[in-house]
Amino acid sequence: MKDQFIAAAASIESHPARLDDNLDRIGEACRRAANLGAELLLLPELSLTGFIPNHPRMEHASWLAEALAGAWRMALPLQGLAVKRLIELAGRSGLLVAAGFLESTGNTLYNTHVLVGGGRIYVIVCGHYNCGGVKNAMSRHDLGLINKWLRHIKDVYRHNRRELETIESEQARWDRLVELNVAEQVQNLVET
Repeated sequence: MKDQFIAAAASIESHPARLDDNLDRIGEACRRAANLGAELLLLPELSLTGFIPNHPRMEHASWLAEALAGAWRMALPLQGLAVKRLIELAGRSGLLVAAGFLESTGNTLYNTHVLVGGGRIYVIVCGHYNCGGVKNAMSRHDLGLINKWLRHIKDVYRHNRRELETIESEQARWDRLVELNVAEQVQNLVET
């Protein structure tokens, strides 16, 4: 195992429903990173599928229904052609590439980050501080359509309620829930 490696990070302009363009941009980022001597390229959340537009100035429930319908249309399977093309781009450039996308597993959407290289997919579990989904899961409000998506995070909160409710700062409590949620994801992977 190597003690050190060279990593590159790229911020690319990804657009919803423009998968081929997004993959072309990822390919260019791979070429540039490889030319700079990188061994790992880190790409942003949803870099493969693009972002769903932020909340507009309209009624929330209507916007959310429209955004979720759009998310379902652009979601990708983990074992699909887009991820295979990402594996090919990583292989051609000799890199490990971490990229994010909306993943569909049939009846559930996931905000997935995948690590590919050497002709395969590696498991990657990620979370980030200031995650809006985690913050929404901390509330006791009915959030409508996204309740199902947040259920797992709400379960993590419920199982760790004693610890979390001793943390006075809302920001620190939010950060700790992010950490506990990632730990729970890793545990779930170990058990499968």
